[in-house]
Amino acid sequence: MSSRNKPLIIVLIAIQAFWSCVTLAAKDNMQTFEMLRGNSGFLPLYRLTESAPDSGNIEIKIVSAPQEGVIKTTPVQECQPGFVCLEYRHGGTSITPDRFVYQVFKGDVELTASRVAEISFLTAQAMVRITSPENGATIEGDSLHVRYELAGDDFDHLHLSLNGKGHNTIRNLTGQYTFENVPPGRHVISAQLVDANHQSVRVRTASHEISVNVRAR
Repeated sequence: MSSRNKPLIIVLIAIQAFWSCVTLAAKDNMQTFEMLRGNSGFLPLYRLTESAPDSGNIEIKIVSAPQEGVIKTTPVQECQPGFVCLEYRHGGTSITPDRFVYQVFKGDVELTASRVAEISFLTAQAMVRITSPENGATIEGDSLHVRYELAGDDFDHLHLSLNGKGHNTIRNLTGQYTFENVPPGRHVISAQLVDANHQSVRVRTASHEISVNVRAR
């Protein structure tokens, strides 16, 4: 059967709870993927065959690099049974589809001709808002009570930090967190939605920052 008569193959990969990467292989020399903007995923670029039944000694060479993202070329691994994959990380800025050209080898043997991989991007649904205190507010005493609201599905939890020092992991959709023993002066409260690997969700609404003044009683 010629390649043009092969049925469309749709492969769904769930690598993390809040992002996905889908490939639609319609032709031997072209694959298309979708992933959340600003995230990373394993792209299944080559299906193992009888002539190459395992990923040992298989190399995926990048012929033409992507413009918006970065390809991690080693090590090649099986992200799902029967497929050899490379990791792609999107830069998070552009929403224009990205593409690169690659070729698969096993030792000195060419397993494929040059192929094109094209990645289009979905905008993550993630929003955080600090509802209290108000930006610029003056707080009496050394306890700083922070209220927040979260919305969306494309995140795992919230990082809440004071003056950029460390973070507190929070999983409640709405609630309050208290910073204790806060010294007098100006302080910055930062809220950032992240994935399960503590990587920031790269959309504007996934972070919120305010500043307050703390005054001793």
